[in-house]
Amino acid sequence: NAVVNVALVAMFSACQPVILTFPLERAVFLREHSSGTYTVLPYYLSKMAVEVPLVFVQSLLTLSLCYVVMSLNGDFFAMLSTMVLLSLCSVAVALAIGCSVRQPKETGAIGPLIFVPQMLFSGVFIPVSHMPYYLRWMQYGSFLQYAIKVLGIVEFKNVPHRMMLLDSQDIDENSIMLYIGLLVLLVLLFSLFGIEMLRRRSKHFF
Repeated sequence: NAVVNVALVAMFSACQPVILTFPLERAVFLREHSSGTYTVLPYYLSKMAVEVPLVFVQSLLTLSLCYVVMSLNGDFFAMLSTMVLLSLCSVAVALAIGCSVRQPKETGAIGPLIFVPQMLFSGVFIPVSHMPYYLRWMQYGSFLQYAIKVLGIVEFKNVPHRMMLLDSQDIDENSIMLYIGLLVLLVLLFSLFGIEMLRRRSKHFF
């Protein structure tokens, strides 16, 4: 539960400040874009670049507190790196949502539709293997799931009989690099989706 709580804090604390970034700046962006001041890609990348140090500091402070209070035992820097990756995924999704809507209030409706399934298909409430077959495919888009698996492997690395615990959560210790690679891949995919949605929105003023 401690690992799950750390991951949830990282995910939600990263997405909330940025989900309204584009909707609130839409008028300014469209004006500057139409005048040729900058294009979609530099604008989007600048937003991501600004978030990277903020995400790092936020993850560092959160983990430092949780590591002591929750008496975590995993490698601190491995857990920090995982939290940063998870937060970047969350930021990329939040920016993509913001780039997809026209009005700020729409993010309040779409955001939960994206982030709540992250928890449902992360294996937190029920192992994915216990879910109906026709729903299991949705687990592959759950970046929260991959982050929790990596954090779980790191946290219980030196615990006796850890394999029994990891197996009960559908975590394969030998697949840690796969989980990390999928987190990186999802950051890129969500970013590309956000860029494409921003490009489409830049063609319309209303």
